[in-house]
Amino acid sequence: MIDRSVTRVLAFIHMAVQGMITDLVGELEDLRWASPERTVARAKEHPDVIVGVKIRLGYQMVGDDPEPALRLARQAADDLGLPLMVHIIDMRRPITWLLAWLVAGDVVTHCFHGNDGGILQPGGTVFPEVVAAQQRGVLFDVGHGVGSFTFRVARRAFEQGFFPDTISSDIHTRNVGGPAYDQPTTLSKLLHVGMPLDAVIRATTSTPAAAVRRDDLLGAVAVSREADLTGLELRAGRWWLTDGAGVSEEAEQLLVPRFVVRAGRLHQLAWPVPALLRGTSA
Repeated sequence: MIDRSVTRVLAFIHMAVQGMITDLVGELEDLRWASPERTVARAKEHPDVIVGVKIRLGYQMVGDDPEPALRLARQAADDLGLPLMVHIIDMRRPITWLLAWLVAGDVVTHCFHGNDGGILQPGGTVFPEVVAAQQRGVLFDVGHGVGSFTFRVARRAFEQGFFPDTISSDIHTRNVGGPAYDQPTTLSKLLHVGMPLDAVIRATTSTPAAAVRRDDLLGAVAVSREADLTGLELRAGRWWLTDGAGVSEEAEQLLVPRFVVRAGRLHQLAWPVPALLRGTSA
């Protein structure tokens, strides 16, 4: 599928040999399903595709103690010399424990979820360790998903000057019909909550390119690079945006995709605003 795709596909490789095949059993509750050696071998076979190692540390995936699974994922990432991406929703231990394992270039994804293991202390302030981790180069990614982004947490973080480094939609079959829909709608939510437009664009272009170590090829318009562009319209109006907790808020701006250029080929878009946004253009 990757080889045939018109869209460029880069991947963080998951360490569980069987993958996410069921909700009944977590992919790494049994560590016999973890193989750092095979993870390293597959990544070395496909260096043009694999950009890092992925681990999910919610109790549903690794049980109540996330450390054994994390240790193996850290081993694989270090052996490859690639970043480690960590899914932090529903961790049984505070995020402060995890951050001690992460180094510059690693990625914390789903950073604005509203469940256990998040970036906010009980009183609503961002953990100092979270701020310190970002300052030393750990990247914090949105990863909207189906229930992984809340206006409440994002707004509290923004009020304290903490913004995400990268914005991702985490599109899959359970959220493409809402609440995530797509990347432009996800970007619009960050804009609505108070992230400046230039920072929103940077977090979906140059910073992600650097995060996957392709900033010499991607994330900017430059002579000799492949022409990959997206044309967005900032449309004024009244739009209902819904987060992963089911909270809807009325926004006054929406980023609407108008065209894409992939490898120099123009693709015009007749993008319908998702019906559930119930918006009206100004």
